[in-house]
Amino acid sequence: MGLDFAHFLLNVDEEFNVDLFAHDFSKISTLEDFITLLEEETAKSPHTQVEADHLFQEKFLVIQNFFAEELAIDPSHLTPETQVAPLLHSLSRRRIWKKLREEISPNIPPLRWTLLFSTIPKDCNSLNGITRCIVRKISLDSESKVWTRETITEAVLRIASEQTGIPREKISLTENVGKVFG
Repeated sequence: MGLDFAHFLLNVDEEFNVDLFAHDFSKISTLEDFITLLEEETAKSPHTQVEADHLFQEKFLVIQNFFAEELAIDPSHLTPETQVAPLLHSLSRRRIWKKLREEISPNIPPLRWTLLFSTIPKDCNSLNGITRCIVRKISLDSESKVWTRETITEAVLRIASEQTGIPREKISLTENVGKVFG
């Protein structure tokens, strides 16, 4: 898949609040296949604030336990406001951060380099911030309803049309993705 498709993925990722970049797109040959993937992904995301809050609490405990084990700290000493940078020795920072991204979630941004030191991204400077990076926004359509196959299809066609300049009605769901974004 080319650069146009990658740009399309960025727009879809923003619209649907799902992380698509971890998927293997070699099995996606048509827009219909892509819509099926989106249908599966949006079904995994929280659809209400209660679901989001529950997922946030669940993921926070995972993060808390990860740092407790890695740093041999009592988990009760790690609160949502706990700052991450002071916990990590500069020599082990990259290793622990890489492990965190691999074991917990690729949604956690990579470390940034400042001179010779790798710095924690501002949005992940606390355990609460790291948890927010993992728990994406509530997955609802523009009318605050749960995504359906119909609304997903409409959004995908709109985004594809805006990006390619091809009118919606001329985009076929069964056409090869490479042709649409080629």
